Parts: sequence; C-alpha cells; structure tokens
Amino acid sequence: MHILPRMLGRLVYDSFRDPMPEGVRVQHRLSRQALYEAGPYSVDLQLEHERGSLRVTLVGQIANRKQPESRLADAPVLLMSGNVVVALAFSNELGEFQMEYEPTRHLRLYVPLEPLGKGMEVRLKGLASRNKKQELAARHPSRKKGN
Repeated sequence: MHILPRMLGRLVYDSFRDPMPEGVRVQHRLSRQALYEAGPYSVDLQLEHERGSLRVTLVGQIANRKQPESRLADAPVLLMSGNVVVALAFSNELGEFQMEYEPTRHLRLYVPLEPLGKGMEVRLKGLASRNKKQELAARHPSRKKGN
C-alpha cells in the first residue's frame, strides 16, 4: 500500500474539553470521544482505557459528510507511529472499525481514500497516548495516591 497525498484531520470535538459536572473537582475518565474533519470526510473516535491495562481500544467511524449515502466499506485504517504500523483494521459497510494498541508517542491514524487520490491523516497527539501518571496507575492499579 502506498501513501497518498494527505488531508490533515482537524479536531472539532474532544470530550475532555467538556466541563466536568457541577461539584466534581477531579474525574478520572477512562474513555474519550473525539471528532476530526478533513475535506468532506469525518472520523468519529471513541478511545477506551481499561483500568489496570496498558492497552487501549479504539472504535471509530469514517463518513463522507457531503455524501452520507456513500459508504467506505473495506477501507484500511492504519494506526501508525512514525513509519511503523501499530495496528490495522478495515472498515465495515457502515465505515466502522475497531482496533487495540499499546499507547506510544506520535500516533496518527491514516485512511487511504483511493477515489479522491488522497489519504486522510489524523494526528492523535495527546489523545491516544498516556502520560507517566496514567502508565504507572495502569501498571499498579492497587496503588493509591500517597502510597
């Protein structure tokens, strides 16, 4: 598979930017939703971190906003770190896909869109990786703050 010229996805929604419920000072969210747009396409992503695990489940859907009836079945979806493919999935008849991975730096999602002669790239900076506190908590779920 060759890399086509890229359309960069622009983040238009991130659930971590939503205000916390009234009266809540700290919330340890284990799931996150984000929506990216590039050209006529959008990618809706849901990331799930299972407590005590280093793995992340990424569920998404690719859609053509200008032609919603056009389907993106069997489109390859690559999760990459640099030039290394970390995970690979194929979209179903509704444009949905799912994959699991261990977080690493510089992750990006790439979907070749052959009919356009372009590929959609979504840089997941800060969205799909964990910070050091999250990694430590995942490795040692029984540890509590201050122990």
